[in-house]
Amino acid sequence: MIDNGYRAAHSMTVDANVLVKAFYGEAPKHSCWYGCSLGGQMGLTEIQRFPGDYDGVIIGAPASPIVDLNAYQIWPSLLVAETPARQLTRKAAALREAV
Repeated sequence: MIDNGYRAAHSMTVDANVLVKAFYGEAPKHSCWYGCSLGGQMGLTEIQRFPGDYDGVIIGAPASPIVDLNAYQIWPSLLVAETPARQLTRKAAALREAV
């Protein structure tokens, strides 16, 4: 749970720096995080827990708070379960045939 929650990004950063140093013979001069949506949420978690890992970050539209995002993703499925006629696949097939 900890690996999935936050430690994986930090471990990847540490391992990547080792690989860069082994390949190029020197450590990276700068390290930047760029992420959007879930990558943005991961970036926020990474820099809050491990502020020394990156020199700069670009975070776009972070999926935060993640609980709200998960609720938004479930809501359409609940609507379709309630009224199967709302399912887009049937409407998409009719649209495809019409086109």
